[in-house]
Amino acid sequence: MTIIEKIELGLIPALATLTGTWSALLPTQIGLGRLCLLVSALLLGQSLIRDLVLLARNRPLAGNSQQPAMRCLCLESTIGSSGIVAGALVLGLGLDYPIDMPFWLWSIVTAAVLTFGFVIKDYVLQWRPFGFYRDKDHINIVVKW
Repeated sequence: MTIIEKIELGLIPALATLTGTWSALLPTQIGLGRLCLLVSALLLGQSLIRDLVLLARNRPLAGNSQQPAMRCLCLESTIGSSGIVAGALVLGLGLDYPIDMPFWLWSIVTAAVLTFGFVIKDYVLQWRPFGFYRDKDHINIVVKW
């Protein structure tokens, strides 16, 4: 496990605790669509921050354009984007079912989403041929359709 991964693992309970501390400012009831949007945005935000840290740490060489082109997408981005679309559909269709969110549940949701994002961060969804595979360095893959 790298130092960056250890830092990220340490930040998960810290952010969950911070969410619990500030949960008085969060709603005690939220619609299903909004919750789906928030959870998906958190997952995508985690992925974005991780990718920016990796890009800043491992800057590619200017002349190095030998990156593989594949028909694939990061699993974390796929799930996060799908959640954004699903949340928007639920809101747009007026199916926003209210969910009670006690203060302690905000911390659990935050910890669960960030832990899930950490677990799936190295997986890629490939569609030709269809399947999942693990690639720790998939930030260097050029996505093609």
